[in-house]
Amino acid sequence: MPAIWGHSKLKIDRVEAMGALLGHHGRPQYHISGSYSTGASSTTEAEIFHSPHLVISLCGFAISPRGAPITASDLASSFEMKGPVALNDLNGHYACAVYVIDSGTLYLARDPFGVMPLSYALFDDSIAFSSEYKSLLALDGIDTSVDRDGVNSFLYNGWAPPGRTFFAGIKSVMPGTALVVSAAGTHTTIRLSPDPAKYPSPAGPISPREVLDTLDQTISSYLPDKNLKYAVSLSGGVDSALITALVKKNLGSRPLGTFTVGFGEDDPDIVGARHTASVLGTDHREIIVRPSDLYELFPATVWTLEDPGGYDAFTHLYALARFVGGKADVLFSGNVCDTLFAGMPNHRRAWLASKLPFGRAIASEFYRAQTTGRLPVSILARSLWRMRISRNPLPTPTFVSTEAKRLVADDLDGLQLRQPLFGLLQKELTAWDNRMGAQQALASRFGLSFRMPFSDKRLIEVALRIPDQQKMSVRSVKTILRQAAALVLPSSITERPKYIQQFGLDDQLSEVLDDFVRRLFDDGAEGREIVCRESLAQLRRKDHRPYGHLEVKWLWNAIAVELWASTFLDRRQDFLAGDRHQPPSALLWSEQTSNVITRNIHG
Repeated sequence: MPAIWGHSKLKIDRVEAMGALLGHHGRPQYHISGSYSTGASSTTEAEIFHSPHLVISLCGFAISPRGAPITASDLASSFEMKGPVALNDLNGHYACAVYVIDSGTLYLARDPFGVMPLSYALFDDSIAFSSEYKSLLALDGIDTSVDRDGVNSFLYNGWAPPGRTFFAGIKSVMPGTALVVSAAGTHTTIRLSPDPAKYPSPAGPISPREVLDTLDQTISSYLPDKNLKYAVSLSGGVDSALITALVKKNLGSRPLGTFTVGFGEDDPDIVGARHTASVLGTDHREIIVRPSDLYELFPATVWTLEDPGGYDAFTHLYALARFVGGKADVLFSGNVCDTLFAGMPNHRRAWLASKLPFGRAIASEFYRAQTTGRLPVSILARSLWRMRISRNPLPTPTFVSTEAKRLVADDLDGLQLRQPLFGLLQKELTAWDNRMGAQQALASRFGLSFRMPFSDKRLIEVALRIPDQQKMSVRSVKTILRQAAALVLPSSITERPKYIQQFGLDDQLSEVLDDFVRRLFDDGAEGREIVCRESLAQLRRKDHRPYGHLEVKWLWNAIAVELWASTFLDRRQDFLAGDRHQPPSALLWSEQTSNVITRNIHG
């Protein structure tokens, strides 16, 4: 949904260039009222509505709180009756722009987890916005200097800070909010429902049946057209298995495809997903990604995501989306379940900190060590760190001027420990980053409509009512979710642990990372001061042992930043010209081209 709104006279060629960078063609649509004007490039993904009072662009899969489809015309009718409160009636995965002609006010809104991306750039007398920020680079006057804090936050934490990008002049509309730009050019942010701050600490327990029924109703509303071809991104965990079971139930006799990506036969995700697909009887296929495939996948993934993030799981997901494209119309995912039902490492850390003596202090030390590479301070924490991670400090390859303490925010800071998992969910819903928007970008890159049922408002509201003791115990994480899944799935699936889609820490991966570093840092990008070369040199191995987990993380992030810079910084003139060619091919050597393995398992 690339568009420009404001006082200044719109230049048709600029709006056309924005659309061209997203692969759209045709004349832009315009609306002029008094001194205000809007221009939007023609797209197949965004619906544009005009009336005497409103101009609306609605992108994504928008439904009502109860699950009925919502069009731009529906939103216009609701907005004319209720005003901006009508934005609370949007559910699903959406990004929308509402221009109120009489007041000259613009509203930009996103779904609660930001599944639909929406970036913007402010000018003196106008604002440009788009679902992909690469289209904004077609405009003159944008500050394209590097946001150092944004990049450094990624190098430490894996994502740019909420609301920020790697560019100083390009921001992101915060998930679950509406950015309001007045006729005078002032801008404020309003919180949309559900507002996590308004939920009291959970009191009594809820039943697993309620969780299952809510998810089942949500999935039913995410299947409005049974004639489309549906697929599920199936991992070895219970989240995507439950999604698969309920999608299959709602489809009845119609076929369902499941797709799993991993690094080989021993990958727990490959093994677990194959078992799940066999139990549920889906048409199952596997995609095997090897370290050598990164020469193609890594640059292409950065081009698609724009701001990189998510470690190597996203190169795997790129390969999966590329393979599914053309074989299905809609791709379901079980993501966000870990956030809602406490399945992430930070949830276990917060829970342990509330249960163990001195647990909070040790957990905080471990977190800072994991995100900065510096050794913990206390004797106990340092001993545990050296036994599990490394005996030596590992420098993060950030800007030399970075203040780690300012950028690395501890999840436990300001968290009451009576129900820490509820508090974490409140914090995550208040300041979510762009990791879910990245998955939408990968799916849409290959013509897939994306569905993530666990991000639905109905599931969020249920999760905010679940007490901590139903989410985690000494033996289990996501306890209530597993109990809900046990109502439709066997214990061989519901009791299986969760694994992350990633490469093994072996010689092959280490050699490919070394090669990337040589190509990007030893042979190129002279004088670029984004990644600290001195820290990078300390990280590189001096012998033939494989890199450890933290070393791979730092090297991976450094490579991702340099690929981003060569893709978006070095090609500034290409973007101004609206030139949408693929990511740079400097790393695609003929002797190392990608050959991702795919295979049908059954179906």
